[in-house]
Amino acid sequence: MMLAAIPLLALGITWVSGGGARLMGEAVAKQDIAGARQIYSTSKYLFTGYGLIVAVLLAIIGVYFQSYWLSGAPDSYAISNFHSLIACFCIYIIIQYEFSAELAAFAATKKQHEGNVLQVISPLIMAVSVYLMILSDIGMQAVFIAMALGFLIMRICTHFYWRKMSSHGHYVILQRPDRAQIEIASRMLKSFAAGYSIYGVLLLFIFSDVIIVGYLMGAEAAATLTLIWKIPNLLMQTLWRIPGYAEPYVIHMDAKGEKENLRNLFKKGFFAYGVMCFVAATVFYFAGESILKVWVGNISELSGDFNYLMCAGAVLFLSLARWPVSFLYAMVRLRMLIKVMAVELVFKIALILSLYDYFGFISPIVAVNVEYILGLALAYYFIIKKERLI
Repeated sequence: MMLAAIPLLALGITWVSGGGARLMGEAVAKQDIAGARQIYSTSKYLFTGYGLIVAVLLAIIGVYFQSYWLSGAPDSYAISNFHSLIACFCIYIIIQYEFSAELAAFAATKKQHEGNVLQVISPLIMAVSVYLMILSDIGMQAVFIAMALGFLIMRICTHFYWRKMSSHGHYVILQRPDRAQIEIASRMLKSFAAGYSIYGVLLLFIFSDVIIVGYLMGAEAAATLTLIWKIPNLLMQTLWRIPGYAEPYVIHMDAKGEKENLRNLFKKGFFAYGVMCFVAATVFYFAGESILKVWVGNISELSGDFNYLMCAGAVLFLSLARWPVSFLYAMVRLRMLIKVMAVELVFKIALILSLYDYFGFISPIVAVNVEYILGLALAYYFIIKKERLI
């Protein structure tokens, strides 16, 4: 539940993520080195400051309500273990927020491949360290220690990467706080806060299935949903990287007014992307149950073709929708996008409430298939047509 709450904590800072990437991308497209440095520095200070505030608040809540959190825990689980868990969790959050500015810099300088390679460091370090710590009987806090350690080492490697960069590294230099950065923050707030914040809120709640299921059906149902959705979610997040790669190019083309190039990128890229989405969904449908049995064993609730058909359908629909959404997000065409997302959220919640008595923990995934089959699959492409990209 702590991990599921992390995305919700980002609600107050989504405007910096979208606005910073857009402004820095425009500066790089115009080869404005000084402007790119100022935007990068502004984003860095805003993200890190927000992370510190969130971490302090979580630490206070964790310690103040510790008797509630520890109710039902084994007697062997000491309060000191809980305090170390909270401390590591807070360190992880601070580093994660601070790294968000690096993600925007990788995107703006078209160095997402290098950024993705560096991000592989974190789960590798986490996997090795958590395994060793569990063998050493450190306890549940080992997970958060490993997460913090993985992010910290990844961040150190990123620092040295930018230092050695010759072609784009000069864009990514942290400046001292000054008046120009205050003006940039003000511009972000005025131009992007409303649109990107609403977009972020809707996106986070659309994918809050575990929290909804946990509230309606209990922690065991939420855990079962997490297990069956983990691999499809990984597939979907991997597929989402592809339109993510396109976003910096979309920003550059949009900033330069290259409308024809934008149309060609959208049309040609969508066909190849659509084929990959279909293949990924099909492979999961046929192999998903076997892979899950290898991972967690034979669990009766996770058996049956229907569950895997629904997950495969959700991967296909949600991945295909990401292509037009990424273009609209990068071009800051958010008004109609937000309206469609709001309809998707309301309809999805209504479907979950109607279906959970019949389908149980899998009802959010069933709801995704139903709403996209009923027309939502075409709604995002209708917006693209209105923007004259197709």
